[in-house]
Amino acid sequence: MFTVFSLLLGMLLGQRFRVLSIVPAIAFLLALSIGMGIAYGWSFATVLLSAGAGILGLQTGYLAGIGIRYVATLPGGSRRILPASMAAPHDYLVTIATKPSNKY
Repeated sequence: MFTVFSLLLGMLLGQRFRVLSIVPAIAFLLALSIGMGIAYGWSFATVLLSAGAGILGLQTGYLAGIGIRYVATLPGGSRRILPASMAAPHDYLVTIATKPSNKY
């Protein structure tokens, strides 16, 4: 659950902030991990493992957030990443239906 929280936090930071925003988030996750270790009576190794999993989730989420932001801001209003030759068949039909004709 802690790793999922840190993954979602990283995705939020990746979409909204620059890379230096990870530093306070790592400090927050370390404090949270130490607090959980004290509250549950974990050993030092378990606290380190929890903190490492949280930091890994945070950084992975940050990279995923950057990727989501990149796809959302592709130029030309197109959200398509794949080339047109690899597009779904319905995209071809929509292109044919909306293509202006040169009859007149």
